[in-house]
Amino acid sequence: MRHDWRGSVVLTVHNLAGRDVEARLEPPREDLDAALVELRADQAYDRPGSAAGTLPVGAYGYRWFRLDRPRRSA
Repeated sequence: MRHDWRGSVVLTVHNLAGRDVEARLEPPREDLDAALVELRADQAYDRPGSAAGTLPVGAYGYRWFRLDRPRRSA
């Protein structure tokens, strides 16, 4: 689930299954270069590098991220 507010983005991923899963992230084109900054999680996970790709989520687990977009030069 993605939450946009005043130029900031928070992404939350919840696994309602009783087994580990890989969540696939398909961000809009303007966020392909964004990094994910982990805010909260149900356990320690390896930190993903970018907003595109897959990330593991444990059984009944959750992960919350802030999208950190690269600064655009004017």
